[in-house]
Amino acid sequence: MTTKFSFVLMLLAIIFLPANAIDYKYALFGVDTYEEFHDGLAKYYDTENKLYGYIGTNGKPAIASQFIEADNFFNGQAIVKTPTGEGIINTQGQFLLQPNYSSIKAEEDIPGLYIIERDGGKGVFYNNRIIIEHYTRDISVLDFPFIEGVNVLDGKYYGTIYKSGSVFNTDIRKIPVYYFDQEGYLIEKPKLISDKGLEVFSADKKYGIRNASTKKVILQPVYSYCKSQMWVDERVILGEGDNEYLIDGAGNIILKVLGILSFDHTPVGKFIKLTTYGDDGIYTSLYSLDGKNLVPPTNGYIKPLELGWFICRNENIDSYVLNAKTGRKYDGKYFSYSDGMIRVIDNNDKGCYYVNAETGDRLPETYKWAYEFSEGLAVVTIDGKKSVIDKQGNQIFTEQDNFKIEGDKFSEGVLGVRSDYNNCYVYNPYQDQNKYTYRQDGIKSKISDRYFYLGNEALKNKEYAKAKEYFYIIMMNDPQNSSAINNYGVCLNNLGYKEEALEAYQMAADIDPDNTIAKDNAKSLKEEIKVYKRENRSNTFWNALESFGNLLGQMSNALSGGNSSYTPSNYSFGGDDLSEASGNQSASYYQTQYAKWESLAERHYNSITNLGIKVRDSKGNRSGSTLQSMGGGRYVQMKQQFREAQRQMRNTRLNAKNKGFTIPQSKWETATINY
Repeated sequence: MTTKFSFVLMLLAIIFLPANAIDYKYALFGVDTYEEFHDGLAKYYDTENKLYGYIGTNGKPAIASQFIEADNFFNGQAIVKTPTGEGIINTQGQFLLQPNYSSIKAEEDIPGLYIIERDGGKGVFYNNRIIIEHYTRDISVLDFPFIEGVNVLDGKYYGTIYKSGSVFNTDIRKIPVYYFDQEGYLIEKPKLISDKGLEVFSADKKYGIRNASTKKVILQPVYSYCKSQMWVDERVILGEGDNEYLIDGAGNIILKVLGILSFDHTPVGKFIKLTTYGDDGIYTSLYSLDGKNLVPPTNGYIKPLELGWFICRNENIDSYVLNAKTGRKYDGKYFSYSDGMIRVIDNNDKGCYYVNAETGDRLPETYKWAYEFSEGLAVVTIDGKKSVIDKQGNQIFTEQDNFKIEGDKFSEGVLGVRSDYNNCYVYNPYQDQNKYTYRQDGIKSKISDRYFYLGNEALKNKEYAKAKEYFYIIMMNDPQNSSAINNYGVCLNNLGYKEEALEAYQMAADIDPDNTIAKDNAKSLKEEIKVYKRENRSNTFWNALESFGNLLGQMSNALSGGNSSYTPSNYSFGGDDLSEASGNQSASYYQTQYAKWESLAERHYNSITNLGIKVRDSKGNRSGSTLQSMGGGRYVQMKQQFREAQRQMRNTRLNAKNKGFTIPQSKWETATINY
């Protein structure tokens, strides 16, 4: 028998996902770049004029190529370089800051803030205006929204700024004293009274604590200074000489240190920060409000992350990431946090691994290289190839000979890749593809043209496994292409997947009634199955597989302590009925039959996906779920029954259609099980 395959683009629907298929869908195909999308724009390099520009979500240039260098957009702005210098543009390509600067650096943690430099001096650009024009020293943004004493909101200089809890204030020893909220807005003098009615008071240039209403003294005025009279959780900081004290409302000393104390409000909670000065630099450590040391002295920096984690950077010694709440600690050289995951580069630069910030557990795998998580996925290097993994470490897809991952991470729902010589973007399979809008004219035909050629060449060379992957890519990106589904069936047929091949042919013919090639293939394969069942049943592959499946089921039942009289379902191929139902039947008859098989398909689907086992493929990889125990034979049996129910649903619906009755297609008729 000769199976025909199609070279003409028509219509299809997706049916069957093999365990090793490349599961991705293109957002853009054959464009000028694979750089990350931000604010709907991705930079590209024009090979003709040797300049950079930006394409939009339709794959066409949105900002013409005119820049010597260009950065990705962030918060609606991008740094670019022209012959006159560096500047900042908006998403329309208009300059917000003219390109007259030798250097512009964006502060990643503060959107819209840039350190600008020219003529040996530095300045600050924020909120689309210059805040500091020329400053001769390095600029620190640690006290943002105050930078070197300047409030970025009004551009005024206020001198030395102190922070107590969530309030900024100028030096209380200098009149007038100004108070600001966390965003830098001027506020009235806060009520410097604790929740229990206590206040700091002064007498003879000394500071103590008393009841604000009764004036009853709680702590005699024995301390020589108080930088801020703000209370945080019934605690206040007072000082005497070189020592500073954390004191509670009863006047008890919680913490005494030689150094500078301050309340530190971070994304992970309230802490006490201690700053000390040594011969080899400035050290910082963190304490709880109860005086417990949480983070030991660090001579680099302590950066709060989320969920109690801090990055502790040390100079000349090993650094680490520490959870101040649980005490869990991971050593490393570099750390970064994104999307709920901490990336750790080890001290010897021999690899990278991830720590789940919520659970504190690390993924077991150490990767040659790993990028930050984004949108639930990360790009890593495994055995010399880039792969995309999820937060459990499962591989979602991997580079192939004709498919290379070029981007570092998913951004705005897509990842930059290269398909042969085409720059492309693939959707994040974990996200709703309607969340971001990518509309490229003719993308389906571009993909189909390319992969039909590759698939048909592989078919000619009898490379059926390779051809199958090419046609599957078309199916993922053009779910109405019946020629691709027919050719996919040809591959399955030649690989021995007779049942799935028949499903493919029938689906192709169902989607496009004019696809005579698919109809002929389905008819021929039906006859082939019947012949095998009738004439060669005792010695055929089908009978062997049936017996093997039943044996697995019996073994599984015995090992799990099942009933000795257990008899597995028959594993014969083709189901109970491959032909059209006979007789004159009513619409309600077909609807009832369809509903019966629909219920059975749903039940088997839920059983398999909720109770499935991990099954090894030909490469030894494991897939599936392990919520409960299930033997391999039982898994094969249930999947066989699931496919049989789907086949009967399809046959019933098509038979009803031939009789003039319409049955809406259920999602369970086309549901797939990916392992």
